[in-house]
Amino acid sequence: PARLLTIEGTSRKYFQVSGGITGGASGGAAYNEDGKFIGITAAGSPQAVYIGFAVPISVIRPLLMRIYTSGILQRD
Repeated sequence: PARLLTIEGTSRKYFQVSGGITGGASGGAAYNEDGKFIGITAAGSPQAVYIGFAVPISVIRPLLMRIYTSGILQRD
């Protein structure tokens, strides 16, 4: 389940993934054990090597739909 976390001053919904995410490795797809796309990796934990955080697909889907329909994405 996603929860609201504040990372670098920005609060968003994230869920925890088991796998380290370094600065150059964020932005990759996150999949569940059934191979279903469930989010995009976004941040790692400097205190724990094998803990990362991902933005859930429920947050990403509306943004993708805006890009698909209008060709641009603007912050609200």
